[in-house]
Amino acid sequence: MKNTILCTLVIYLFLGLASANADTQYVTDMLVLNVRDVPYEEYNVVMRLKSNMSVEVLEKKERYFKVRTPDGKEGWVDEQYLTTSIPKTIIIVELEEKINKLEEGINELKESRGSLRNDLQSSKQKVKEIEEKANMYRQEVSLSNLKLEQVTRKYSEFVEQSNDVVEMITERDGLRATVNRLKAQEKQLQKDNTRLRSNSRWWVRFIAGGGMLLVGLIIGRLSSKRKKVFY
Repeated sequence: MKNTILCTLVIYLFLGLASANADTQYVTDMLVLNVRDVPYEEYNVVMRLKSNMSVEVLEKKERYFKVRTPDGKEGWVDEQYLTTSIPKTIIIVELEEKINKLEEGINELKESRGSLRNDLQSSKQKVKEIEEKANMYRQEVSLSNLKLEQVTRKYSEFVEQSNDVVEMITERDGLRATVNRLKAQEKQLQKDNTRLRSNSRWWVRFIAGGGMLLVGLIIGRLSSKRKKVFY
């Protein structure tokens, strides 16, 4: 993956820099290049260019280029010492900079990946906690359903028993009514019995009194008959 990115960057770098610097040329691989005031070797040297320096080509005369340095100085150099190709040393430096940036980006990605791993681990832990809570809730729901079934069954049994209770209550009320009626009849019988006893005692007294009177009359008559006999 890293090699693929580097190859892509190298290709992009060659294409991009070649296009952006079409009028820019570089001093080839030599130590020092003399720049003269006219396009001939026998004339005065106005400055010297080092390898890999970039110059702007202003014009061409025969085999010489008139160039301008980045600091504004101008002069003539032999065209054989200039090239439009970016020197390898510059490419290497730029690639090293790119590689450093890529390595920084990779390090950032690694740190980000580590952070993502931590977030993932934290998310997994949260998912685990949520699953545990969900299982606990499922158990509570299952237990609640079981209790609901038990309550429903007991309620059904209670309803069935309630029907029997209603019948028992009706029968109890009937028995109470019968008992109350019998108690009323008992009270009436007690009253009748009391009245009859009272009447029977009166008759007994009456008969006893009449019997005593009758006995007295009989004794009186017998006594009078005896007296007549003696006279």
